[in-house]
Amino acid sequence: MAKIGTRYVWWDWMCVPQETWNGRRTITPSLRSAGHEEIGKQLNIYRNAKKSIVWLHSTDWSLQSPLKTLLLAGSKDNGTLPTKSKAYFDKIVQLLTESRKLERWLVSGWTLQEGVLLPEPILIDGASNALEDDTFIHNGGHASVIDLTARITRLAVEVAQSFLLQANGKEPQNQVGILIDESVYMANEFRQILRALVTSGLVAYSKASPLYILSGKKSRTFGKDEDSCWALIGAMELEGVTINYNLLMDEIKMIFLTALFKKYQWSMLFLPQPMLFVNKGQSANDFKWISIVDGLLIPVGVFVDSQIGLASQSMLPRMSLDNANTVTVQPPQTSQTFTLWKDLDIKWYLHYVQTEAGVEIRSPASKTNPTPHISDALFLKLEDLDKNDKAATTSTSMRCVAIMGFGTPQIKESADVFDGIVDVWFVRGSTVKVSSLKLHSSAP
Repeated sequence: MAKIGTRYVWWDWMCVPQETWNGRRTITPSLRSAGHEEIGKQLNIYRNAKKSIVWLHSTDWSLQSPLKTLLLAGSKDNGTLPTKSKAYFDKIVQLLTESRKLERWLVSGWTLQEGVLLPEPILIDGASNALEDDTFIHNGGHASVIDLTARITRLAVEVAQSFLLQANGKEPQNQVGILIDESVYMANEFRQILRALVTSGLVAYSKASPLYILSGKKSRTFGKDEDSCWALIGAMELEGVTINYNLLMDEIKMIFLTALFKKYQWSMLFLPQPMLFVNKGQSANDFKWISIVDGLLIPVGVFVDSQIGLASQSMLPRMSLDNANTVTVQPPQTSQTFTLWKDLDIKWYLHYVQTEAGVEIRSPASKTNPTPHISDALFLKLEDLDKNDKAATTSTSMRCVAIMGFGTPQIKESADVFDGIVDVWFVRGSTVKVSSLKLHSSAP
């Protein structure tokens, strides 16, 4: 306590009464209830902290370790990393994996919220020494969580930007782009690298990043399945959610996701079209909205900058989760209807799709796969886009949710299905005003 200059400390090891100790049940019903309440309080405890540390029990900063190599990657003092791009990224992924094996803070599901909510937490090693190096510029030469997450985020964006350039038919700007252009095999290798970086939990590791936090939980472990939702209540800044461990897991996911949709709205659907197996033996048609909670999909935001955040929500249609398969879309509060675009004369598009290989950006570019019948979709506009030199004559450009209709003569109400985020540049199209829309997670 003297080393961090404070008298009062809230220690997360002692915050929630535990169900068992050494295999014996040690909790009473009243303590269990108190524990559930304490989980809900953690948001404010972390958010209001004046100072914070992350204690890396297994790390000795005076010795070499995978985490130390990762933190010093790129510094003049660290010459241990490969110089060729593919080998470099493979080594980074290896270091992430080894660091998680050695350091519990990087793998515990409960600690995920700490890096999000705490104010620039300083990293200290098992001997309570700060991790010092001139490389760390945020806290006077002392490593903090941001020194770890900023580096991993930058690497993920570098890979994602190379795929974006390829999809726009542009020449590669670095060795990663050259390798991606080289072969489908190498492109898929970098898709897997991108997935490993994003699911590390260290990409966009900050507030108001719900999809990245959900992706990050893929690399975390939880003592109970229920904790994979309840332990993230604080990280998501969700308030007023009742913690209940006596529900089926799908019911817990529904409560959790309903609260996320209510708070973050369209930020929760800034996702690629799901074309991957949700579980063994299941197809993409088995994708449900609650699958988002499992962090299966890579956020489109790693590829592009977007203003689809809390500030713009009042201008967009509102949506609410009905059940595991259906979302209801309704007009903004200031309107009776909202607009869908159709029959677009598309000159260029970028369609974000996630397959088993990873995220593809489909487009008319020669080295990417096209999206058949993209013009048959309905489009719900989320934001405007800048011009694209591949479609210089276009009059309109927008980022939108693509919606495919699967209505049949036997079904009076068509099943409008989420087809992922699409960027489109087009000359002309028509619009239709609607007062409500049922958006399904997959085709019936």
